[in-house]
Amino acid sequence: MKKILIVEESLNTNNRLLDQLKSAGYLVKNTSSCDQLKLFIEQIEFDLVLMNLSSSAQVKESIHLIHSIDQIPVIVISDSWDKQSKIRILKDGADDFIADPFDIELSLARIEVALRRTQPIIFEKKETMIQHKDLIIYPENRSLYIQDKEIHLTNSEFDILSFLMSNPKKVFTKKEIFCYVWKVHSFVGTEGTINVHISHLRAKLLKANSEMTYIDTVWGIGFKMNEE
Repeated sequence: MKKILIVEESLNTNNRLLDQLKSAGYLVKNTSSCDQLKLFIEQIEFDLVLMNLSSSAQVKESIHLIHSIDQIPVIVISDSWDKQSKIRILKDGADDFIADPFDIELSLARIEVALRRTQPIIFEKKETMIQHKDLIIYPENRSLYIQDKEIHLTNSEFDILSFLMSNPKKVFTKKEIFCYVWKVHSFVGTEGTINVHISHLRAKLLKANSEMTYIDTVWGIGFKMNEE
């Protein structure tokens, strides 16, 4: 049974989410304290964190804290729903976001999708290792190495890179990437999501090896692995 941690400042909303997630079959812990968040993450192996904090600085700090301990998906609930807020939340490391006030059925669907993405990717060739240049991916344990050094990625970043490396000569459209990674068929107003995740992924790869280019932008189409 999947375990979810709720971090929600409003006591009423906290308890409502707790009851609804339990009814949906999840094991749930809840807190309104950022201090208690650290204790929970260190002591319990959660599968997902659902977070709603009023301070954007607290959101960013909490996401970084979570990912410093465990690479689990974080979904942020926010009532600031302009384009820049969406971009900021993704840049802060969130895997997804939900508009507040939120619809519980839609929220449960987003949680299910985020949890589904944490499952191992099944490749048709059943490869135990995928390599491109000095990038080596091990799909079974979802790990990435560059020059024998492990590089930590979010779930979305790992899925995007795995997808691109599965066929390095192919140019993947943003729609193909989004539908594969998020397991959906709709692609409306989501180009910014792909761009932000690709930007974060490139930054991590560049930090690991500044002399190598790994991902090319094919303007007007999408992205592919660099072959030079």
